[in-house]
Amino acid sequence: MPDEQPAPGWESQPPITPERIQVCEDNARGWTAELQVYADRMQRLADRWALTAGVLAAITSLSVWATLAETANGWAQALVAIIGVLSSFAALVPRIKNYAEEAGQARQLSTRYGRVYGKLVDARLWAEDHATDSVLRQVLEEFEDVKADKDQLRYIRYAGRSSQKRRRRLATEQPSQTETQPRPDGTG
Repeated sequence: MPDEQPAPGWESQPPITPERIQVCEDNARGWTAELQVYADRMQRLADRWALTAGVLAAITSLSVWATLAETANGWAQALVAIIGVLSSFAALVPRIKNYAEEAGQARQLSTRYGRVYGKLVDARLWAEDHATDSVLRQVLEEFEDVKADKDQLRYIRYAGRSSQKRRRRLATEQPSQTETQPRPDGTG
């Protein structure tokens, strides 16, 4: 990077290194794929609970007529009541845990991570000759904003062994923004 005066307000901060950009780039690439896996997992949980609630509600509604016809059998009445309570519980779990909402947020964050990943790749390549520290700080600030939003997800964890192969496959399937857009210096 050429010698330059620090941007106003940044006098006390060190310059941004290519290594830091690379770390953020690797992080963004990993989370782009991981958040898709996470979104799928949360959606499956929401779907399973909703399906369970629906099946239990159907069993309860069908069983209640048979139980009403045979009011003498206390065990049958208790079983219908228990299934009814389980049905209500199964309907509440995905709402309380917000599985579907988490899935939607993760999908949006994956897209945002993908965009910032492309910008980080461009910044790393451009920084070798042209970028000013203020330009790099803007890209890193955008990365930190996306990361902060990701950190708000309730059940997220990274690098589960079961999803590593899928993450690798998703990461290699996604075209980089640098392949579809020219670099800021007009080359590529």
